[in-house]
Amino acid sequence: MIPISFGPQACGRLSESSEREWLVPDGLGGYAMGTVSGLRTRRYHGLLIVSGQTPAARRVGLASLDPVLTLPGGSVVRLGTHEWSSGAVEPQGHLLLEHFTLVDGLPRWRWRYADVVLERELAMSYGRGVVAVVDRLVAGGPVRLELDALCTWRDAHAERGAGGPPPRVATVDGGVVVEDAYRLAGPGWRAAGEWWRGVYHRQEAARGLPPTEDLWYAGRFSTHDVSSGCQLPKVN
Repeated sequence: MIPISFGPQACGRLSESSEREWLVPDGLGGYAMGTVSGLRTRRYHGLLIVSGQTPAARRVGLASLDPVLTLPGGSVVRLGTHEWSSGAVEPQGHLLLEHFTLVDGLPRWRWRYADVVLERELAMSYGRGVVAVVDRLVAGGPVRLELDALCTWRDAHAERGAGGPPPRVATVDGGVVVEDAYRLAGPGWRAAGEWWRGVYHRQEAARGLPPTEDLWYAGRFSTHDVSSGCQLPKVN
C-alpha cells in the first residue's frame, strides 16, 4: 500500500486537514476515526468506538488524548485541536503539525515546536477491541509529556451533555475504567473531573444535525523528563 502523506502546509489549514479523514477498524465492528489535523468534526470521531450487537448500536468511548508538552523553562505547549460552539479553535495544535502519514492504513503524526519533535502512532489489535496510542519524543528535550483524556460513553448517533451525570471513572491499577465499559492504561495517571462544554462538530452542522456535545475531562497520563521512547497509553 502506497503511503499517503501531508506536509505542514496542508496540516496547518483546517479547511484542508479537517476534510481528510482516516479510519482504523478493530475487526469487531468498532473503530478509531478522525481527521488529519486531529480536529473532531463528526460525532462519530474518536479513538475508541465500540460495536454493539448491531452496527447501529455502536458507542463512543474515548474521544481524544491531547498531548501536552511542558518544556524545561516551564512553557506549556498543547498539541490538541478542538473547535467550540463559540466559533473558537483552541488549542491550535494543527499549526505545529509538521507531517501526517497513513502507512498500511495506520495514521502517524509529527509535531514540531522549536527543537522538540513529538511523533504519534495509532494502531488497533485486530479482533480484540484494543487501541494503542504511542507517543515518542524523537528530538529535543528533556520535556514532560502528558495526555489529557477526554471521555464519554454514548450512542454513536447521539450527543451527551453536561446536563446529565458525568461518566463514572474508577481508578484501577495502571489506569482507570470508564462507565464499567472500557479501560485506559498508562503511566502517571492523575484524576481531574470536569466537563469541557460546547465541543463543536462542523460536519454535523453541515448535515443539519445537532453539532455540539460536552466531553468529560477525566484526567491525564504523564511521564516526566522524557527524552525518547515514551509510550502512552493503551485503551480497551
